Order: sequence, then structure tokens, then C-alpha cells
Amino acid sequence: MTLFFTEKDMEEIVSKHPELIEEGLVLVGRQESLGDMRVDLLFKDRFGETLVVELKRGAIKREHVGQAMEYFGTLYDGKPVRLMLVGNRVPPSFQRSLEYHGIEWRELNEEKLLHFLEVNDQPLLEKLGRARTATIPATPPESYEKYSLSKLSQQAVTKVLKAIDQGKIDDVRPSRTYCLVYQGRHYPPKFVISKAWLVQYGRELSPRNFSGGSQTNSALRKLGFPTVRCGCGGRRSVPSVPSEELPSIPGIEVTEHDRIEMFDEIASFEKQISAFLVKTLHGFFGENWVMQGVPKEIRKRWLERRDADIKEGRPSEVLMINYADFSDYKEIILYNWNNVFSRHFKDKEKLRVRLDDLNNLFRKKTMHPIRTIYKDEIGAGRIAIGWIKSKME
Repeated sequence: MTLFFTEKDMEEIVSKHPELIEEGLVLVGRQESLGDMRVDLLFKDRFGETLVVELKRGAIKREHVGQAMEYFGTLYDGKPVRLMLVGNRVPPSFQRSLEYHGIEWRELNEEKLLHFLEVNDQPLLEKLGRARTATIPATPPESYEKYSLSKLSQQAVTKVLKAIDQGKIDDVRPSRTYCLVYQGRHYPPKFVISKAWLVQYGRELSPRNFSGGSQTNSALRKLGFPTVRCGCGGRRSVPSVPSEELPSIPGIEVTEHDRIEMFDEIASFEKQISAFLVKTLHGFFGENWVMQGVPKEIRKRWLERRDADIKEGRPSEVLMINYADFSDYKEIILYNWNNVFSRHFKDKEKLRVRLDDLNNLFRKKTMHPIRTIYKDEIGAGRIAIGWIKSKME
């Protein structure tokens, strides 16, 4: 495929429209010096942290990963920086390598850039001289906001399921909440969609470019593949059930005893993870760990809660982390991933999934106490607690 945008073009586009890679970014400069290196783009994110962005035309290659890793330990204004590699395509093998090393990545393919500029910035498109013409190759049906899954075929999905069964695909990403059920086996729906896109169109659809849940489930159900709420991650064999019956099968509800027991486990775990965060951040940042290790928006919320205690005559908490929401723990860990927590948890995506599973249960306990809880949710919660605790030891 002929590439129409140069790296300089990509730099021009992303510097003017950083929302293409992340919301809330403010441009610091282009071709900025950072130590003895020069970076393509330098931003401040919505938390005030510095983001280094390296842009690559075409597919990301092994040498690009190595180049990005050279920025590790680099400081800007005396603080560590976030790293992000952006290319027209990021192969799945490099996605995993980048995430393992704490380097973020984004795919910006030609069609997405063209569509975005056509809708949002015609003057820039004309300036770059890349107005859409008949010479631009045909691509899969898609839009900037969401890729249309309606054109996927049942045959493409079936080929992926059979390839997984035959062990021809060994990098299966587990699902979080739902499973596709086919001939008595469970599969991760979003992963299957990504691979089916590869079968049908010749390139894998990045999971960042379409949503799980309703969009994925709706597309699969229209093709005759039922999806059910399940906590197994898409890796379980189950008794074969006629597909037309599956959508109406209810989850197995837990007893009140199980419910109370699970909530007690979550309460105990919350004390452990909050203590772990305080100890680890204090060890890295010292007494100023709240200011340096907690995102600004979370700090502000904690201070407001402490001030409310003082104003209403209640004893204030000694430790600021006692004002945290359960969801804050994930944000704090990811905020300090590169410098502090990657050495503990190693797998950022698995950590994110585990904490999301627990937060789902925690919200039902504190905000929706009458909501039904199913055994697969309890199972996912216990797996999450066990895995996270093993990394904190």
C-alpha cells in the first residue's frame, strides 16, 4: 500500500490535533531537545506529566522499539516522562513488547488520518496536499470514532474460532466480562473480532479502535454467535447448548452468605493494597509522595473530602489515601507505572483487567447493594485478589 503522509505530515497533524492520540494534551514543542536527544513531539498531559511522542511512518519495527527505550530515565523539568510510539501500524508482537516495557503506543493509519482531516480540518488537508483522490486504495469500512463491524462475515469469525481450537493462534487476549459461546466452548469476543478483521481484510483491527461490550456483542449476535456474561476470560470449555437458547440463560446468582464473604474479602484486600501503595510510593518519593505520586485530580478530590470533614466537625483521616475511591488505586498505579510499579506487576493490561473486575464488585457493594451478583463475578474477583496480592509480596 502506498503511503501518502510523510512523518513530517504526521507531526504537523498530531501537533495540531493531539486528541488523535489522547484527550487533554497540550503541545510543548516540536523537535524538542531532551538531554542529548531530539524528540518529535513533546506534550503535557491533563495531569501535568510530560509525554514524549515518537512518530513513525508505516509499520513499527524492532529498531523503533529500541529507539523508544533509549528515552528511559530521561527527565524533563526534573521529572520522569511518559513515552509513546505512534505509527501507521503497530504489529501485535510489538504491542506486547512495548506494553511490557511500559511504552505506550497508538495506531494512526492513513485512512483514519484522511477521514479525520476531511471532517475536522480541510485547510490542513489542503496544505499538506493530500486531498482524497481516486488513487487512494480501498480500505475496510470504518470511521474515525468507531469502526463498523457490520460488514464482518460469519465465515471469518468461524475461521478464527477454529484456528484458536487448533492452537494456531497462541496470543489469545482474555476477555473481561463477556464470552462468545460456540459449540460448547468460550472465546474472548473482542479478540475474535480483531482476528476476524485480519482474516477478512488482511490486517488486524486494533482493540483500541472499537469498543467491547455492546458494539462487539451486537455484531457477533447478528452473525449468529451468542455472547454471555462470564468471568472465565474466554478460556473455558462448557457443555454444548443449542445456540438459540444461550442468550436467555441466566447467570448463577450467589447466596447472601457468599455475597457477604466476598465483600469482606474486598474490604481486607483494600486495606492491603492501600498500605502497599503508601509504602511503595513513600519509598520512591519520600514524605512528598502524595504531591509527586498521586494524579492532580485525585489529590484535589482527597483534599476536598478532608476539608469537608474539618468543616463539619468530623475527625480527619491521618493518611490521605483513606479518602481514596477504590478506582483511584488503578489510576495511581498506572500514573506511576514506568518508574515505580512496572517492576512489581510486570503486565499492565492484566493488572488493569484485575482491578476492573474488583471495582465492578466494589461498586455493587457500595453504590448498588440490591444489584444481583453472579458466581462468575465472584470467581473473577477472587482470581484478581490472588494475582494482585502475589505481586505485592
